[in-house]
Amino acid sequence: YMVKVKAQFKRRSTANNVEIYVPVPDDADSPKFRASTGTVQYAPDKSAFVWKIKQLGGGREFLMRAHFGLPSVKGEESEAAKRAPITVKFEIPYFTVSGIQVRYLKIVEKSGYQALPWVRYITQHGDDYRWVSLLFFFVYSFFGFGFDCFSYWVGLDAVFLSLGWN
Repeated sequence: YMVKVKAQFKRRSTANNVEIYVPVPDDADSPKFRASTGTVQYAPDKSAFVWKIKQLGGGREFLMRAHFGLPSVKGEESEAAKRAPITVKFEIPYFTVSGIQVRYLKIVEKSGYQALPWVRYITQHGDDYRWVSLLFFFVYSFFGFGFDCFSYWVGLDAVFLSLGWN
């Protein structure tokens, strides 16, 4: 296998804790890996290998090669048709795929305590193979009694990473 990961977002952003799960046949054995960055481990319980990259900067591109022994494969018997999808997990702080921004946030608090409004933007992987942008609004009390959290989800079919394998 050869897997190429390319961060197709601006250089000023960085994806954190990137995990790429690449499925392999159940009887794969003798794994050997070579990656230009990060670590690769074989997870036989998941019938996959996992490529972990701590930080992936925008515009960066990396390659990983994996070699396995495949005792049950006897030829080119439509292996591509049997492949399960690659799964990617990641988080990009201070970034939204849609470009949505909060320009103004007003807090109306009748009890009179001082509140500090702030906004936190995070883009995360989605379980349904779509990239999901999360936008959190936090209101923090200066008196330390906790915070109120309002979340707004934006589902997007945007491209974060381009993955290929040979």
